[in-house]
Amino acid sequence: MTEHGARQHLAIYLDGEAARAVDELRLVWDPVMRRVAPAHVTVVYPEETVDAGLLLERAALLARETSAFPIRLGEASSARTRAAAGCSRGSRTRPDSWRS
Repeated sequence: MTEHGARQHLAIYLDGEAARAVDELRLVWDPVMRRVAPAHVTVVYPEETVDAGLLLERAALLARETSAFPIRLGEASSARTRAAAGCSRGSRTRPDSWRS
């Protein structure tokens, strides 16, 4: 947590059609955070790393070496809908287009 109590995390901020599509979903699933943070994809939550400094160092290096890339949105689900479908915590429903 920061000195202001915010949880730091690594995220990719979206724009264009991807941002509009994510914000549409957030309006239903998480309207409070939609008002607080722009449309994004969380890459790493704070509890998923033991060395925040190293994570930021590596992320900065990758950001310098990686050009912009497209993000295509597929099927979306929430923890609630996964539980209703009998999926265990952490499992993901992937659209067929992701499968090889």
